[in-house]
Amino acid sequence: MTDADRKQRGLEDREPDRWNQQIYKVRLMHQLTYNTDFRNIRNVLVDPEFQVYAIDFSRAFRTQTFLMAEKDLARFSRGALDRLAELDEPTLKQKLGRWLQARQISALLKRRDKILALAQKLVAEKGEAAVLYP
Repeated sequence: MTDADRKQRGLEDREPDRWNQQIYKVRLMHQLTYNTDFRNIRNVLVDPEFQVYAIDFSRAFRTQTFLMAEKDLARFSRGALDRLAELDEPTLKQKLGRWLQARQISALLKRRDKILALAQKLVAEKGEAAVLYP
């Protein structure tokens, strides 16, 4: 079902922390890829076990270098931040070069840098426990 359907039916995950962590990762992905359709909850699918899947990135990978909704990035997976920090241009060109132009990859890396800086800033302000999760 879509997240819109889930909300309409009043269904909630029995594990709200797990749910929230998945949503934080989806938000991170939308900001990293500059998906201008990020508010469309019909592009988030939920299976019967409340596993979340973000779909339809046809409006993503823009060349803007700023974040669309910085306030949506309140908490971060440590693992996701570690993997973001490891991203580099040669790897992205190798993996995504068939679909993305060099300027799209460059913009993604600049947004990545902003996300990492924001995470560091929030940790400094609020502490690791309030910002980071496994």
